[in-house]
Amino acid sequence: MAVFIDVANADGVDFRQLLARASELGHVAEVRAYGDFRQRHLDQLAIELYVLGVEMVHCPSWPNGGRNEDGTTRRKRTDDRLLEKEVRDLVSRRPSICSYILVTSDADIIPTCHTLRQHGKGALLMCPAADSSLGHVLRQSSLGIEPAPMLEAPEGPGEPSKGANAGSAGLGRLVQELECLETNSDYLTFSYVSANIGNNGNGLPPEVMANLNLLIEQGAVERYPHPHPRTGQTLPAIRLNRAHPLVVSALQGVSGALPGATDLHGGDSCET
Repeated sequence: MAVFIDVANADGVDFRQLLARASELGHVAEVRAYGDFRQRHLDQLAIELYVLGVEMVHCPSWPNGGRNEDGTTRRKRTDDRLLEKEVRDLVSRRPSICSYILVTSDADIIPTCHTLRQHGKGALLMCPAADSSLGHVLRQSSLGIEPAPMLEAPEGPGEPSKGANAGSAGLGRLVQELECLETNSDYLTFSYVSANIGNNGNGLPPEVMANLNLLIEQGAVERYPHPHPRTGQTLPAIRLNRAHPLVVSALQGVSGALPGATDLHGGDSCET
């Protein structure tokens, strides 16, 4: 079988688990991901796909003269068309591939699925948030659909971090550093924070990463979607919860400790 991934419409997918699931269904002979990999917010994803052995196909995009609702420039994308073309090409070039997994939440992929079936090929759609994206369309068809495995959300604010102890001074300093970055930036992503805190652009040290993870788990740092300033595509951004007691204390110059916190070593690492 072959796996084709539409990167722009696969936000939040756990690609490691997805490929494991594909391997359960059969021998995976081709895995390709399509996107405009010049976009900086895809840097971490590109590294992940590279490590997993996924062939990345760069699909250029350019401004089309329009504006999104938030004022960012609308862009003409080519990834959908290139993905569909290469699916058809592979059907002719490698007839031994009998099944295709298409990872996307874009209903434009449906004609490609029908083309595959007309050639006697199996087509399975793995969709992020299948019930809210393609689900209402696909329920009216006979196409196969399976929810894509998604990255786990952080634990709730009342739940302690597994195996992590929190150092109140380190947490307070990190809150203050995040406050400085927020003051001078329109929005923060993990890659931006990693390049500007703690390790001279060489990635967050483990103890700082564990602190950031703990702040997220306890609700002092929130995750939210932010539109990319050039493409309008959704970015996973982070921001301080300025109503949280720890944040209030840190910004007043007083280090506050989370419940049960004593010292910081280890802990779950943040998703980047």
